[in-house]
Amino acid sequence: MKFLLEDDSDAARFISIAFGTEPLLSTVKDLLRTASGATTTTSPHRHLSATSIDLLTQHRVISLIPSHWTTDLSDPEYSGKLTTLGIDRLRLEAVMRSVVEQLATESVECRVLKGLATARLDYSEPGLRDTGDVDLLVRPTDIHRAISLLEEIGCVVEAGMDYDPDLAKGTVLKHPENIQIDMHTRLFIFKPQDIELLLAKPDSLGFANACALNRELRLLHASSHLAYTPPGARRLSGVADITAIVDKGALDWDSIRHTARELDIESMSGVGLRVEALLMGRDHAHLESWARPTQLETLAFVRHKRSLALEKLLLLATLKGTRAKARYVRNAVLPSSEAAAVRGGYAAYYSKVLPRSLGGQGGKENWR
Repeated sequence: MKFLLEDDSDAARFISIAFGTEPLLSTVKDLLRTASGATTTTSPHRHLSATSIDLLTQHRVISLIPSHWTTDLSDPEYSGKLTTLGIDRLRLEAVMRSVVEQLATESVECRVLKGLATARLDYSEPGLRDTGDVDLLVRPTDIHRAISLLEEIGCVVEAGMDYDPDLAKGTVLKHPENIQIDMHTRLFIFKPQDIELLLAKPDSLGFANACALNRELRLLHASSHLAYTPPGARRLSGVADITAIVDKGALDWDSIRHTARELDIESMSGVGLRVEALLMGRDHAHLESWARPTQLETLAFVRHKRSLALEKLLLLATLKGTRAKARYVRNAVLPSSEAAAVRGGYAAYYSKVLPRSLGGQGGKENWR
């Protein structure tokens, strides 16, 4: 089958259909240049409509908008948005610090993931990266102890461990400051990873006990996270992370590919890297030797519209052993009341899975 990602327009539509045509396509490229620190190569002037601002807000990239651009919003309204972002960022950092320090009291090792890590380590200014929650990685053997420790400081479990033991990824807690904490034991539900490899050679965030994945792993996480995120939920901020990391300095691409292969995410991290390279006009010849996604991976994720049925089929294919597959099918067809509640109840669960021809939503996008 024809690979979906052939040019910059394909790459932009992979993130959001709205980004595939002008003027938003050029806007996306300019925002990525800001993430790279190359502000002198962005458009000397752009005017953004209120609709565009709403879209870019959903993609968590209005912090990348150059100060000399104009918008349909009034100055007080626009500056108010930026002020709110700044306040939220400070609150997130404070919560992250308190959580990491609490885990350290019992020597629970963790890594700060995604936006809070890349903001400090990869962007020219931390304020360029907008994020909405705290993501942490801990060893699977530490997850229950970590939850107990966070409950001691008032955190409440909002969603338990994934209902299928073969696909357990972590848990979601709510901090007393009304901030979500995603506690991960693996990066992706589709692929288990060697936790010790993920924890190896961390980068310090500059204050006691707080560490992130090393730069190579941050890049692979950002790129594969972009590819494994379903259509309708992908964010431009994830692409901006790739740009910021790549443009931070020279990279050993052979080593990165080797690590991706060890983590079994070579094909999908290659998809994310290709998306960013097409948008930034980079030479991506070195990615041609990376493994391509399987046909099922392509059908499930290298697409513009979501298909929950194909995602579930891919999950089934990745499970090892008849017993694990049978348990997954049983849970997918008839989830427990707890699992259904997390997904909005049985009616919402089946509506999202069933095709529209049978009265369902057919994998309707979450937003955008």
